[in-house]
Amino acid sequence: MRWWRVVAVAAGCRGVEAVVGDVDLGRCAVCQGLQYCTAMNGKLLFDPVRGYTREKTTQLKKQGVCEDLDAKTLTLSQFGDQYQFKNTPRCQQLVWNFHCLSWVATTFQRVINGVNISCANVQDASTVPLPPCRSLCVEVADKCVYSHFYRPYLENVCGRIPCVREDDELASNGTIKQQPCIPGAWEKAPNTTFSRCSIRAYEPPKAAATAVYHSQLVFLLAMACLLYHNAL
Repeated sequence: MRWWRVVAVAAGCRGVEAVVGDVDLGRCAVCQGLQYCTAMNGKLLFDPVRGYTREKTTQLKKQGVCEDLDAKTLTLSQFGDQYQFKNTPRCQQLVWNFHCLSWVATTFQRVINGVNISCANVQDASTVPLPPCRSLCVEVADKCVYSHFYRPYLENVCGRIPCVREDDELASNGTIKQQPCIPGAWEKAPNTTFSRCSIRAYEPPKAAATAVYHSQLVFLLAMACLLYHNAL
């Protein structure tokens, strides 16, 4: 690798002819025709090494960064009763997209030598991929995760996805906001009783919890009295 080319191209210097193998840190490819990570079709993906992305005219048999992502999405997503995800077409597509969007989100948090790197060819904000929201993770759990994996998945996977509750966002007067992400379908459902940050951990209101406690106490006292009178 000719490092003077790497530096020149990365810095945006003119007068240096780009060749296959040059590195342009802000160079991105637009994914198209993906079969598994369909959420990335029309979205940008970092492609810093020139000549790596498949070009239809001269590199028909070559895998590009987008095709690599699609292949890994299929290979690394396991389905069936020996794994945690149900093996149905609906679950497959939901899990594939959740996985690949999660992976892409980590690549877009790119800092090199203290400098944030972004795609140089962003022409439309809609081409920038968004990470999955916590609610999308919960949708995966609700629809596709087997029951014995359900609670650990919610806590250890969904619970780690950053989320700002609606009431916290409202109370902050705009200083705290939920970052843009792809939500689960249930988040926008009418009359939903869950926060977008919920991981389905039910906590009864204090008044209800107190009422339950008192009703249980009354029941236990009644049973004790009944047993006492029967013993006489």
